[in-house]
Amino acid sequence: SHETGVPMMRSMAVAYPAELPLAAINDQYMFGRDLLVAPVVAEDNSRTISFPAGKWSCLWTGMTLSGPTNILCYVPLDTIPVYLREGAVIPVQLDQNLQFGKSMTSGRVSALIVTAPMDKQEVTWLNNQSGSVILQPRARSFVITLTNMPETNYLLIYDAAAVAVKVDGKLLPKLAGDRFNSMPTGWQADPVLNRLVVRLPSSRARQLEIEVEIQPDSVIK
Repeated sequence: SHETGVPMMRSMAVAYPAELPLAAINDQYMFGRDLLVAPVVAEDNSRTISFPAGKWSCLWTGMTLSGPTNILCYVPLDTIPVYLREGAVIPVQLDQNLQFGKSMTSGRVSALIVTAPMDKQEVTWLNNQSGSVILQPRARSFVITLTNMPETNYLLIYDAAAVAVKVDGKLLPKLAGDRFNSMPTGWQADPVLNRLVVRLPSSRARQLEIEVEIQPDSVIK
């Protein structure tokens, strides 16, 4: 924000100036480039959310939809609607079971939330070594390149029905089960949240290339 002047909390008109119907919406916003936030400001537990063009994945449930569209959503009292745009890259820290909003007093893990891109995306930020993430789509896969990201233990990839995952050209084993706190290196589906969970090798080079081979137009099985 300080380099470009674009605020971190962006009105829909600022974030999507070419989509004129969004300009009149004043009760939802983009948080950074990747998160659409739609607070409930009325007394009932529902609201209409206006989605720009592209695919959007619910951060809390993994449900995916395509815009532009307006959707009436039921919203529990303890939830704020948050959606990930396609090509999102978001670092998070979670409890050892990779659940949002849980206590991390027993330990925490560093993870990277990713959604499949339609075109090349590159994100850089300042950590101890100036890390970066590049997302690159291919015909039936996409590649995630991590540079100077040794603290990242897991990838959480929303809405990607994988048939294989490779790290630096080597196949990772496909795992089974629903417990992530003792997960070895490999990958498995998390069907509850419509995402893949990839446990990265603990010892790795400065740059790591992860290729996710996907089934087009499908969801995680």
